[in-house]
Amino acid sequence: MAHTLVSLHQSRPHPALHQQDILEHVFDTLETRAKGLDRQTLAGCTVVCKSWSDPASRVLWRILDSFHPLWALLAGRSFPPSAKRMSEFWKIVEPDIFVKEICSKEPEWWKHFLYRASHVREVGTASVRESELVLIQSVVKHNGGLTFLPTLRRLGWRNGVASDTTLHLIASPSLRDLELDFTAFRQLNVWNQDDLILSGDVADIRPEDLLSGLSTSAPFLRHLAITGRRITTAAVVPHLLGFQHLRCLSLFKEVPLTPEVMQSVLTNLPSLSMLNARIHGFSDPQCKGVSTSMRMLRLHGHSQDFVGLFSSFLDVPHLDILELNLADESYTPSLPHALSALSRTSFTTSLRHLSLSALTRPLDFGPDADADVDPSRPSVLSTTVIAPLSAFRSLEVAELHLLDLPARISDADMRALARAWPRLRRLVLAYSPMDPQHLPSLASLRHFAAHCPELRYMSVSKLRLETMSRDADGEETAADEEKTVGGHPLERLDLRMTLVGRGPFDTQGIARFIDGLFPNLILDGEAKGSNGFAPFVHTWDDIERDIRALRVARAL
Repeated sequence: MAHTLVSLHQSRPHPALHQQDILEHVFDTLETRAKGLDRQTLAGCTVVCKSWSDPASRVLWRILDSFHPLWALLAGRSFPPSAKRMSEFWKIVEPDIFVKEICSKEPEWWKHFLYRASHVREVGTASVRESELVLIQSVVKHNGGLTFLPTLRRLGWRNGVASDTTLHLIASPSLRDLELDFTAFRQLNVWNQDDLILSGDVADIRPEDLLSGLSTSAPFLRHLAITGRRITTAAVVPHLLGFQHLRCLSLFKEVPLTPEVMQSVLTNLPSLSMLNARIHGFSDPQCKGVSTSMRMLRLHGHSQDFVGLFSSFLDVPHLDILELNLADESYTPSLPHALSALSRTSFTTSLRHLSLSALTRPLDFGPDADADVDPSRPSVLSTTVIAPLSAFRSLEVAELHLLDLPARISDADMRALARAWPRLRRLVLAYSPMDPQHLPSLASLRHFAAHCPELRYMSVSKLRLETMSRDADGEETAADEEKTVGGHPLERLDLRMTLVGRGPFDTQGIARFIDGLFPNLILDGEAKGSNGFAPFVHTWDDIERDIRALRVARAL
């Protein structure tokens, strides 16, 4: 009898398994580590026992891909996989009558629905059409005019019905992150994504109807992204100026900013710290844009607009991250002028991260090429990039994508880069060489080992390989190696497109040189994807083999 009692006592669950806060933390950890991929296991936890049901359900309902799981719960049935495109059930049900009957005939189920809906924090994509909009309106109506998602923090909303403002019924002071897509579609009586046809005339979408008053419905919104088709700056921007707590604003190419509009944004949104937008009409700005809260700018436009932006308009003294996408049809003198103006801005001492993408049409260097783009002229990289950008001495991340520019890069250019940015932790240098016969050598990497002691990642698109004997390295290489005694911390060296030259390559000399500069380099065999020599995989395999042999010999 005593033995039986002891066995029963030992079989009792630990008291911690009945603590709701502990259980919710455990289930939250399960969801976070699985990144939403193990929701079936989490759903199984809801039916283990009563003490697990509620905390597991709270975590399970926290993040939804769409509204459809809520509608399935409201209907009291489990929809098949096709429910993502709605089911036949909704074709024959009038939403308002359906919701009204649940409220009056099944009040406990109605309370259960509202309880579960109150746990929803994020809805990935709400691409709602007219019938579903009516359903949302009915649910809010029978909830006393209050949102059924009182703790919703993040929402993706496609506003495809002209002049619809249903979003106002869902939004609440808890909403922090909103993605809006203004793209019209034609409703075809069936809720099936395969039957969705974009309307040929989308001019009837009126973003101002939805945006007007949204700052009152969601006064604490912090992140807002807006895209769409045929929407205008005038219909969007004036209605955004009431979001006093907005920190991040992304306006895609359909909503370009002129100097006057950008000044209004910077002035009326005092908490704005990130702006992603296309600029237009900055060739001769007649006003100035000032923001002490701005930390990150992601701007798209033509070089001539950036000249005006940096020379006389922009004043953001605490800018930390700058990403520029220059989309000129062909190389233009405005590019060096823009970078020259950039080097004289108010944030030269504060900038830590610079990403520059210059996408231009390839130039013709044939016999009839224009004299201005003659291949014999000085290196474009040194004259238009390195010289002006060397003013940013505090850079920790530099990503230069100079595609289709007439760039000739020498070892001297690589040395200038290394000396200009001694605090670099990440460097990406991608370019199309103007003269494939004149490229920086692999030996030029020694400059980064000598002058960039914090560098962890480096990617270079084109380098020239030569015999890497110690005699060929010369005295300067030996001197630089002495500076890196103790081991340079570089871990990732991405040279996928860099092996230029005819083999066979001196793999032993290359391995000795790379290992001497970067002894902490993580090899492919040690970490998948760390170093990519995909086009020359066999050559790099040999180099890796020789580096490992050197490390083994050094360890003896």
